[in-house]
Amino acid sequence: MAKWEEMMWAELEAQPDTEQIITAGEWITRMTQTLLPALGRHRRAKVLDVLERMDYTTLADSIGARRQTIVRLAEEGRAGRRKPTPD
Repeated sequence: MAKWEEMMWAELEAQPDTEQIITAGEWITRMTQTLLPALGRHRRAKVLDVLERMDYTTLADSIGARRQTIVRLAEEGRAGRRKPTPD
């Protein structure tokens, strides 16, 4: 388990039982609605940034991904840059 996961679980488990239920629900909602989409946008933007100095295959090899994954992320990133994101 990653350090951030251990810290998250420790914070959750330090709360009273009823608060754990509330907090877990809040975290699930926040992660699903805010954090996951933001991480996806960030990942796609980073792929585009790195592709300015590296080709698809080299990037894929360097992060242990398939070339087609990088192509898809780059296409999605370019499409995302063309349309405004909701606030």
